[in-house]
Amino acid sequence: MRGRQTYAALQKLDVPELIAESREDYVARAIRLGRDVAARSALVKRLESARNIIENDVDARRDVIHFFRNPRASA
Repeated sequence: MRGRQTYAALQKLDVPELIAESREDYVARAIRLGRDVAARSALVKRLESARNIIENDVDARRDVIHFFRNPRASA
């Protein structure tokens, strides 16, 4: 579930540059962000300004609560 939650959150935040297709892609993206100070700073600003999108997502909160209360029904 953790991967799907993260994928959905990144989509909702509109940061496709953080969605990796594989482990190798993940490493390459992490290295690029680690080396590119301007890109990392811009990404941090975008994430900070979009933070309320996730924090105020009542539907997502409800779905997570439902999943943990009824894990078999969510599978």
